[in-house]
Amino acid sequence: MDETSEPAGRRAAAATPALGGSGLRVGDGAELSSAGCSMSRRAFKPTAEQRGWVEAMIGYGIPEAEIRLLIKYPQTGEPISLQTLRKHFAQEIATGAVKVKALVGDRIIGWILGRDGGLQDDRARLRLAIFFAQARMGWTAANRQQSVDPPIDVEDAEQRLDKKIARLMRGQG
Repeated sequence: MDETSEPAGRRAAAATPALGGSGLRVGDGAELSSAGCSMSRRAFKPTAEQRGWVEAMIGYGIPEAEIRLLIKYPQTGEPISLQTLRKHFAQEIATGAVKVKALVGDRIIGWILGRDGGLQDDRARLRLAIFFAQARMGWTAANRQQSVDPPIDVEDAEQRLDKKIARLMRGQG
């Protein structure tokens, strides 16, 4: 291994003389050494199960700071850092919420349309359709009574129109 591919702590420890016969080396990146085997933390490698957890928790809206506490380094049992979470789970963080929204939207549409043995109660389906229209389509419910004029009486309308025309003719003539 050349000097650039070795971790900095290992290079520093190798360059520093051993203290007594304990195998403990002191340097910039002090680490425990035992028979030439490094006990430093290895690079984190997420499992498929962890990827699934992160994607689901992101979809449920759980903050990254809380998610990272549940993902542990296998060597130490310590939670990973936010930086490690974002580095190794970038795709899950980017797509988790979108996937959950797609699943929920598909389920809601299925229930509204009565697919897949969805809601059988027509009133519940109607309420769900109204909720969906308001939440996702921007529809609003009218909060006030809308007044509707009574039907027009044609005879009365003709008489009033005739009177207005006669009055205008008198004013011009």
